[in-house]
Amino acid sequence: MKKTIYAILACIIIAGIAITIFMGLNFDLRYTANKQLDIVIGKQFESEEIKQLVREVLENDNARVIVQKVEVYEDIVSITVQDINDEQIEKLNTKINEKYEIENKIEDIIIENNSKLRGRDLATPYMWPVGISILLVLAYACIMYRRLNIIKVIAKILGFTILAQLVYLGIIAITRIPVTAITVPIALVIYVITLIVVFFRMDKANKKILDDNEK
Repeated sequence: MKKTIYAILACIIIAGIAITIFMGLNFDLRYTANKQLDIVIGKQFESEEIKQLVREVLENDNARVIVQKVEVYEDIVSITVQDINDEQIEKLNTKINEKYEIENKIEDIIIENNSKLRGRDLATPYMWPVGISILLVLAYACIMYRRLNIIKVIAKILGFTILAQLVYLGIIAITRIPVTAITVPIALVIYVITLIVVFFRMDKANKKILDDNEK
């Protein structure tokens, strides 16, 4: 049974690494190269209505579009799309003007070009805290389970935590789940759960040694 599980995990990791190398991860629209349009509407509006107008202009019903209401009165719309040209922006402005009976000009639209965010940029804020926590965990484990083989203790902690993260990465890559702001926090939760499981197993092994010594 264990061999089957390890074989499945190995396949997930290998497939995930291969897909990541050749195709990359599927980043959420916010983290890809995109254009952001800020348009003053001056009145209440529905985000879904704006999103539909954008898709009509792009002539793609499945286009990834993020529409957000901004400012206190939520009368300004922020539209994020992967790609939109000047002609399409002009058409969109016309449609919004007609829909909400306003007279915005192209010059009134604030256009911002956002560059692609690299995966490591998402993880960078967590590197030092995670690194320090791993060192503290290893130090604690070496003291707490000193009766066990220290090298094996360290190998188990590092091995299982790295394995869990590689499986997580593999699942994200294979299923093409978008990488979002919660991707790294979920990885941290998996990291903590993995440590709990590893410590539980080492605790049982340590207890067995103590019981044997008492006998």
